[in-house]
Amino acid sequence: MLVTYLLLIPSIIIDILPIIKVDIIIDMSNIPATGVSEIVSDYGTNKLTLAEIGIYKGDTTMKIAPMVRELGGKYICVEWFKGNINSFPNYNPDQHNSNLQAFTKRIKTEHGGSLKKTVMLLDTSSIDACSYIDNETIDICFIDADHRYMAVLCDIIQYSFKVKHNGILCGHDLAESGSAGVDTYPRECFHTDCHPKWGHAGVAQAVGEVIGNENVKYYPGHCWATRVKHKDVLGQPTYANPDAPVE
Repeated sequence: MLVTYLLLIPSIIIDILPIIKVDIIIDMSNIPATGVSEIVSDYGTNKLTLAEIGIYKGDTTMKIAPMVRELGGKYICVEWFKGNINSFPNYNPDQHNSNLQAFTKRIKTEHGGSLKKTVMLLDTSSIDACSYIDNETIDICFIDADHRYMAVLCDIIQYSFKVKHNGILCGHDLAESGSAGVDTYPRECFHTDCHPKWGHAGVAQAVGEVIGNENVKYYPGHCWATRVKHKDVLGQPTYANPDAPVE
């Protein structure tokens, strides 16, 4: 069982299981939970395992984890609580402890504390977290960590192996109006998390290169999803549009 395996690394798992006048304009079209909730509704199954890679303050977690709880599943959070390099929130290792404490408090107090047995946390980087998750154990994997091109590329490749055959790999910050495509944006955009003119160009490039726009389904909140296959003769994952017939 994945849970048993994770509990062997108490230095990584934080104690969530088993206690386990300023006007601000918010772009509601870019709230990831709106898309992730539809993805779970479309493809969630009983006792599913959902992984969220990059949780920031846990806003998406607090909205989606109750859905997973109702399905009798587990919700794996991966976050290093240090911010993002070259983007908001700015990289600041000194904020790790306070950010971590704020998230664990939310898990213990919000929703009446009912998420403590559903949510487990890997307090580390997205790449390092892969070492603690067995291959083909995740039903839905939502990537929303470092949005720079190489980081997204690595997350897509690494976590594709963690998703079950015919499972769903999905992510954030790819609007259909700026859909996945190779060499659509200037390459100087790829070194920043969010370019002031071109936005999350690194996400579009990485998704286009690895998955292909034809294999992507777009969801509200600038979310995208693809279905992962594990039938490549070389042992590499391949991808299909989630609405394509399941083989």
